[in-house]
Amino acid sequence: MTARKGTRLGKKLRWTLLRVIILIVLALFGLEHFGLYPLDMTRISDLKNRIAHADNFTELACIVKNEFRKKQGSVFPPDSSDLRALAQNTPLITLENLPEYEGRSFVVLNRNEPVFSEEFKARKDAFYSFTPLDALGRCGAAYGKLGPEFLPDQPRGPLGMIKPTGWRYTKYDDIDQKYLYNRCHLLAFQLTGENANALNLITGTRHFNVIGMLPFENRVGDYIRRTGKHVLYRVTPVFRGQELVARGVTMEALSADDGGKAVHFHVFVYNVQPGIEINYANGMNRRK
Repeated sequence: MTARKGTRLGKKLRWTLLRVIILIVLALFGLEHFGLYPLDMTRISDLKNRIAHADNFTELACIVKNEFRKKQGSVFPPDSSDLRALAQNTPLITLENLPEYEGRSFVVLNRNEPVFSEEFKARKDAFYSFTPLDALGRCGAAYGKLGPEFLPDQPRGPLGMIKPTGWRYTKYDDIDQKYLYNRCHLLAFQLTGENANALNLITGTRHFNVIGMLPFENRVGDYIRRTGKHVLYRVTPVFRGQELVARGVTMEALSADDGGKAVHFHVFVYNVQPGIEINYANGMNRRK
């Protein structure tokens, strides 16, 4: 009897300790991702209560995951059902009526339907291609039918020799890895092995690169690596007028072997950094 009681107490203590650790981690590192700056004490209190009363680890993990998804939209790769539901519950969004950034890293375009030509969808061969730079030196669409043929077998090399339009070295202490701007791949290195290619790199914020684009790239890459199948994929930078820094990119994908059942999205990802004001004409920036 005593031994069993001791075991129960030990499990209870470990479970309580786990919840306390998660709360501490959230307090130290998670508040910005949850959108709790400036501090929203009501949301913090609600989140703490739900974590404290979680009955098992699965429930606990779901609380944390869903809170991230609620605010950021793409910290965890959204699946097709999430995007369909999001598209159905919001007005039709196109580039012509694109809303201003309001805290979510992406919006769903065209009811989540990619706009691929029938000729593109009918191609049998795996390939990828880039658009020549325009008169201002800006990148255009990058696209292809991506598959295991293009997965890199070597580590990524240096990128420092490439200076995309609008590029500036700017550092802020509260940005991950300090630098505001990254050289952002249109076709991710993990999908093609393309690296220091000026046709494939734009100036993008750290937030845009990691929180915005990466989850969608991961969904495509994970599918290709797991199945060995192909994905129709296109990333298009969106510039306004003569601006040198893209306002964001459209990302479109369809798993080619099942008509888009496994991978299916069409989104616009905002090229922003929370708390920073960007001059898209030339890349200059300052704190808001």
